[in-house]
Amino acid sequence: MGGEVPPDSTEIISSNGAAITIGGGAGAKEYDKITLTPDADGNVAIQEEFGTLDGGSYSVLDYMPAEDCTTTR
Repeated sequence: MGGEVPPDSTEIISSNGAAITIGGGAGAKEYDKITLTPDADGNVAIQEEFGTLDGGSYSVLDYMPAEDCTTTR
Protein backbone atom coordinates (compact mmCIF):
# COMPACT_ATOMS: atom_id res chain seq x y z
CA MET A 1 0.00 0.00 0.00
CA GLY A 2 2.99 2.29 0.06
CA GLY A 3 3.94 2.47 3.71
CA GLU A 4 5.87 0.20 5.96
CA VAL A 5 5.94 -0.77 9.60
CA PRO A 6 9.23 -2.53 10.38
CA PRO A 7 8.77 -5.66 12.51
CA ASP A 8 11.20 -4.47 15.16
CA SER A 9 9.08 -1.37 15.93
CA THR A 10 5.56 -2.84 15.58
CA GLU A 11 3.20 -2.47 18.52
CA ILE A 12 -0.50 -3.13 19.07
CA ILE A 13 -2.15 0.25 19.58
CA SER A 14 -5.75 -0.86 20.09
CA SER A 15 -8.24 -3.62 19.50
CA ASN A 16 -12.00 -3.32 19.24
CA GLY A 17 -13.86 -6.58 18.72
CA ALA A 18 -12.25 -8.27 15.73
CA ALA A 19 -10.50 -5.07 14.56
CA ILE A 20 -6.89 -4.46 15.56
CA THR A 21 -4.67 -1.44 14.99
CA ILE A 22 -0.90 -1.76 14.89
CA GLY A 23 1.66 0.97 14.50
CA GLY A 24 5.34 1.52 14.13
CA GLY A 25 7.98 3.78 12.75
CA ALA A 26 10.16 3.40 9.71
CA GLY A 27 12.32 6.47 10.23
CA ALA A 28 13.46 8.94 12.83
CA LYS A 29 9.97 10.40 13.30
CA GLU A 30 7.76 8.49 10.87
CA TYR A 31 4.92 6.52 12.49
CA ASP A 32 2.27 4.67 10.46
CA LYS A 33 -0.91 3.02 11.72
CA ILE A 34 -2.54 0.01 10.09
CA THR A 35 -6.05 -1.15 11.05
CA LEU A 36 -7.15 -4.68 10.12
CA THR A 37 -10.88 -5.43 10.27
CA PRO A 38 -12.04 -8.96 9.34
CA ASP A 39 -15.65 -9.68 8.36
CA ALA A 40 -17.78 -12.83 8.46
CA ASP A 41 -17.19 -13.52 4.75
CA GLY A 42 -13.44 -14.00 5.15
CA ASN A 43 -12.45 -10.55 3.91
CA VAL A 44 -10.11 -8.22 5.77
CA ALA A 45 -10.41 -4.46 5.35
CA ILE A 46 -7.04 -2.74 5.68
CA GLN A 47 -6.62 0.95 6.33
CA GLU A 48 -3.17 2.52 6.50
CA GLU A 49 -2.69 5.99 7.96
CA PHE A 50 0.60 7.78 7.45
CA GLY A 51 1.80 9.92 10.34
CA THR A 52 4.68 11.38 12.27
CA LEU A 53 5.81 11.75 15.87
CA ASP A 54 7.48 15.06 15.07
CA GLY A 55 6.71 17.53 17.85
CA GLY A 56 6.34 14.82 20.48
CA SER A 57 2.88 13.51 19.61
CA TYR A 58 1.23 11.66 16.73
CA SER A 59 -0.21 13.62 13.83
CA VAL A 60 -1.40 12.59 10.37
CA LEU A 61 0.67 13.61 7.36
CA ASP A 62 -1.69 15.79 5.30
CA TYR A 63 0.27 15.26 2.10
CA MET A 64 -0.08 11.45 2.33
CA PRO A 65 -3.77 10.49 2.44
CA ALA A 66 -4.84 7.29 4.16
CA GLU A 67 -5.14 4.24 1.92
CA ASP A 68 -7.80 1.53 2.08
CA CYS A 69 -7.98 -1.91 0.53
CA THR A 70 -9.66 -5.27 1.12
CA THR A 71 -8.17 -8.74 0.85
CA THR A 72 -9.45 -12.26 1.40
CA ARG A 73 -7.86 -14.34 4.12
